[in-house]
Amino acid sequence: MPQDNRQLQRLRAKLAATCNEMCKLQQENASLRQQLALLPSPSATVSPTNEYASLPITSHSSSPTTN
Repeated sequence: MPQDNRQLQRLRAKLAATCNEMCKLQQENASLRQQLALLPSPSATVSPTNEYASLPITSHSSSPTTN
């Protein structure tokens, strides 16, 4: 029985620590969501396709190939 009680106490302590960690992560998540909400909408920023379209094209092979 004493072994069971010690194991139960360890599990309860682990559960409490895990609950605290979850609470911290939820608070951080809420904070990050608030920060994200303050950013300009994606339509107001340059889309990735436009951003990469301006980059020079480099070939990794010695001769160009067509598909």
